[in-house]
Amino acid sequence: MSLTPGTRLGAYDVLAKLGEGGMGEVYRGRDSALQRDVALKVLPAAFLTDADRLMRFRREAQLLAALNHPNIAAIYGFETAGDTPALVLELVDGPTLADRLAAGALPLDEALTIAAQVVDALESAHAQGIVHRDLKPANIKLRPDGTVKVLDFGLAKALDSNVSAAAPDVSPTITSPAMTRAGIILGTAAYMSPEQARGRAADARSDVWAFGVVLFEMLSGQRVFRGEDIADTLAAVLRADPPWAALPARTPPSIRRLLRRCLQRDVRRRLQHIGDARLELADAELDEAVPLAVAAPARRTVWPPAVATVAAAAVVAWFVGARSAPPPERPVTRFSIRTPDLAPRVIGSGSSVALSPDGRSMVYVVTGASRALERRRLDDLNGERIRGTEGGSRPFFSPDGQWLAFFVDNQLKKVRVDGGTPVTVADVSPTARGAWGPDDTIVLARPGLWRVPASGGTPQVIIEAGDTTGQFYEPQFLPSGNAVLVQNRRPPTEYYIEAIELATGQRHRLLEGGNPMLAPTGDLLFVRDGKLWGVRFDAAALAIVGQPVALVDSPAFQGGDAGEGAFATSRDGTLVYMAGEGSSAMVWLDRSGAVSVASGDPLRMRNPRLSPDGTLVVANGTAAADLWLFDFARGSRLRLTTEGFNRAGAWAPDGARIAFFSAPVAPQLGASLTQDLYAVAAGGGAPTRLLERPGPQWADSWSPDGRHLIFDDGPGFSRDLWVLPIGGEPRALVATRFNERSGVFSLDGASFAFVSDESGRDEVYVQPFPGPGPKAAVSTAGGLQPVWSRDGRELFYREGESMMAVAVTHRPFRAAAPRRLFEMPSALYNLDPFVADYDVAADGRFLSVRREEAAEIHVVLNWAEELRRALGR
Repeated sequence: MSLTPGTRLGAYDVLAKLGEGGMGEVYRGRDSALQRDVALKVLPAAFLTDADRLMRFRREAQLLAALNHPNIAAIYGFETAGDTPALVLELVDGPTLADRLAAGALPLDEALTIAAQVVDALESAHAQGIVHRDLKPANIKLRPDGTVKVLDFGLAKALDSNVSAAAPDVSPTITSPAMTRAGIILGTAAYMSPEQARGRAADARSDVWAFGVVLFEMLSGQRVFRGEDIADTLAAVLRADPPWAALPARTPPSIRRLLRRCLQRDVRRRLQHIGDARLELADAELDEAVPLAVAAPARRTVWPPAVATVAAAAVVAWFVGARSAPPPERPVTRFSIRTPDLAPRVIGSGSSVALSPDGRSMVYVVTGASRALERRRLDDLNGERIRGTEGGSRPFFSPDGQWLAFFVDNQLKKVRVDGGTPVTVADVSPTARGAWGPDDTIVLARPGLWRVPASGGTPQVIIEAGDTTGQFYEPQFLPSGNAVLVQNRRPPTEYYIEAIELATGQRHRLLEGGNPMLAPTGDLLFVRDGKLWGVRFDAAALAIVGQPVALVDSPAFQGGDAGEGAFATSRDGTLVYMAGEGSSAMVWLDRSGAVSVASGDPLRMRNPRLSPDGTLVVANGTAAADLWLFDFARGSRLRLTTEGFNRAGAWAPDGARIAFFSAPVAPQLGASLTQDLYAVAAGGGAPTRLLERPGPQWADSWSPDGRHLIFDDGPGFSRDLWVLPIGGEPRALVATRFNERSGVFSLDGASFAFVSDESGRDEVYVQPFPGPGPKAAVSTAGGLQPVWSRDGRELFYREGESMMAVAVTHRPFRAAAPRRLFEMPSALYNLDPFVADYDVAADGRFLSVRREEAAEIHVVLNWAEELRRALGR
């Protein structure tokens, strides 16, 4: 049932809706007689059709209303208005413990303070024969004045449809999804005692178990019992051991002892009375204050009264001093994680890894049957895939660590870190990068700079994309939320870091380098010349202070699509970075996806193109941006270009030449951004220029008669398709306000396939050449990288991680329904979504490039201390 703000429920004015959950909707109400605000909990609709259950609930609520304790949220009454029943509850301001835990584990003293008040609440209720039965962080409120309030005392029993008057202590029985009673169990499984999970009677010792689970979570920052669904979670409750290693090293022995006594599955061996927990909590302070040698003397000594008084005063003084003294400096600790199926480069360099704000877990991309994001706690031996992130890349955390944002296809999505269904935030560029700010705004980079509410919406421009602004990468919010750090790229190879004020768009150029990130010390980290650097940074003035200092030298910081390495830091001083470039291998895949190695090579290559006769392959180097020619039969390779920045080869139909684009290696600011079209002989030699004009040109496909070359033209992601008659002047082929690219001639040259986003997403189309004529849609659920079969009877394309095939006929063109052939195997490169990362041989096999060696993740704990020393802080 629902209420409408502005109406009345009995004697209460309904002010606003506060939330809803398994036990009903909650509203803020006003008691006009007593001039106080209350919480009105409207009960589930199932109550209306069960008069007996409603009567039992009223009696139980009356019993609960007798509870009177400062740590228990009071029940004031029970109201009905028409057919709407509701509880009148004490309104408690402040976050729940669940909200507090979303930011990570609690400091020991805060956790023990909360635990002590929860113990007081439970002990008072148990003394009156009332058991909570649903104790969990969401039912514990933290008031601003430090008072803890336990909510919903006994309501799990009161709401239970299975409780009879003859058996008032029977616990809810879980035997099927239909018996989850208004969703209560859905949020409770992880905190249920083993006897509750088995459907047996629950008594005060069930609350002892739940208290132990809650205390463990406060100290460790992680759920004790986890699973993908209710069944898995309950199985963990019944069988899994608590992850004792997750407790902080400084957890007092008394607290470890308390947790083990609370989390005994046999109720006879479990702590019998919650009040006994108070003794262990009190001992925790002594565990911290008194060294073991003093705490456990060899024999008892009887002190004279005066000496005892002085000794007691000394112990108190020592205890106060020990509590106020700064903790000892933690050592810097290093270790590496090697994951065989890890493919950090699958999404580029700088956005390959994300570290949670509390430094306890990281997220990276893995591949297998399909690409997805994997989360790995630093204290865990194994990672776990995050459901719903298939095809995702470039992850980044929300400031509170509760959400993970990522990109998939042309969308920005977010998903709760602890599980759930991903939510679409906005439609974006397919190569965008992002950062989540403290005001719950997400800034998007490339092309231009944009911002969008994390709740969803249409991105609003901050700085338009264009040749005069460069290309923005890797945004990072400053703590104020008023400015971001970005990497700016001036094609082809100049990289520098800027600070941009979000309100005005004013830009502050800081220094040369890539992948900017703010360290927990407030210093600026960045990558340059294959090293990770640090430099002191004045965030208020948006200015560099002093000279940079080299910190880490790793192969992972060499080259890269944006000139940066993959690393991340957290506010607790943890550093993670990728290391090891590995080698690559060209591989053959049959139509089922089975793989065989075509040629191993230490060079990191991509975008292979088979010669017309299928005997040679031209591919792009990813570190040194040159074209290389491979002869598999002879096992040889030949470097075709030695100068400039060169990409994207297209074979001439006679196999004598390869068209490509080339640009200067390092143009200065204000220099031309020209990327001209060239051709180089397959046997090597000096390239010849085919087209010279401003703007980036990408060679896509040579016509079968050798007379025309299709190329992409345009800045960023506003590209059009043009055709160049060899020896003539270029003309527009498909030029609209949408983004068209990847044009490839059919076998007979009478049509060409290409990609356009005119429908709102990238799709593959075929259009007559030279035109005019209508275009035909080929893909049906998104498509990139079209490639024709060698006999012209099929058109292949990529749909996410899937290789798709479409049977076609010509004159007139007809396309059959797409068929899914296979998923790309582990670690295949897909660095550029527009340039095909595969080619097709005459025998129907697919040629692509796969990474041969896994990378390592290097982890450095308490790295901030090392950074401070390096920068002289």
